[in-house]
Parts: sequence; C-alpha cells; structure tokens
Amino acid sequence: MNRQILVLLPAVAISIIGCESPPKERVTSVTTSTTTTTTKPMNTVDLSVNPTTGTATFVIPAHTVYTIEWRINSGWYQRIIVTSSSAGILEKHSAEPFIKTLMWRHQHRTRDIPETVTVLMEHRDDSGNWFPSTIQTSELPTDGTAKFAVESQDHPEGSGASGWDASRVVFEW
Repeated sequence: MNRQILVLLPAVAISIIGCESPPKERVTSVTTSTTTTTTKPMNTVDLSVNPTTGTATFVIPAHTVYTIEWRINSGWYQRIIVTSSSAGILEKHSAEPFIKTLMWRHQHRTRDIPETVTVLMEHRDDSGNWFPSTIQTSELPTDGTAKFAVESQDHPEGSGASGWDASRVVFEW
C-alpha cells in the first residue's frame, strides 16, 4: 500500500503543476489575436475593374492557394469566365436563373510567379445573346487574408428590382 502512495504522489504533483494557469499577459495576447477580424484593403490586391465590359483584373501572389466561389441570384442566365495569365482558362460556367444558390467552390494554386487573373461576367437576353454585365467589387471581412467579391448588377431589363447580387464571384487567399 505504501508503494502505491509513493507512485501516485509524483503523478499528483505533476498534475497540479500542469494545471497552473499561464501568466495573464500571454492569455490576453492569444485571445486578442484569435478573435480579431481584419479586412485587407483592396488597394493591396492590385485590382482593376471595368464595369462596362464586365471585367475585373487582379494579381495573386506566387505560391498561393486561393478559392473561387460562385453564387447566382438572378432571373437571367449568367456566365463567368475566369482566366489566368499562366494557366489559361481556370473556370468557364454558365447557369440558368436561380435564387441565392451556391453554384460551386473550387481551389486553385499559383505557380512560381504571380498570376494575373481576369474575370468576365455576362448575362444572356431572351434572344440568347450574351452581353457583359455591369460589375463592381466589394471587400469582405477576413482573418488576415485577401477576400473580395466581384458582383454583377441585375439585368437592366429585369423585373425592376435592382441589386448587386445577380451573380457574385468571391476570391479568397
């Protein structure tokens, strides 16, 4: 019996020492850094938008894994073409009208050099002709990475409800 007590005492001592709370300064700094949400300014992304041609162009740093996500909320057919200066066409999709639907989310990776990415957003009229959509960009909250959206406006001949959510492509890295 005495042997068991001697064996347990070091384990209890280690458990008590292991339960000691860290200094207050360390807890504060860890909590602050994990709960802070920042937005990376879009001017650090090197973004160029031509709203009338439906194109947005930006540079993604070398050796970067990035995500492209496409959502559609339109009464009109929508199409996007995402092209990379190094890899060619990354994504080319068209879709029938949907209401707030996530169409897809894909990851890509840049190579040894930064890549210039161009996004073209278009809509189709009743005759089946494709036209450039009017677009804009918006910043999105992020945790230290770049995250922004390229959004198209509802078709000008639509039901009268105007908004910037007809088609939305989100980029994040």
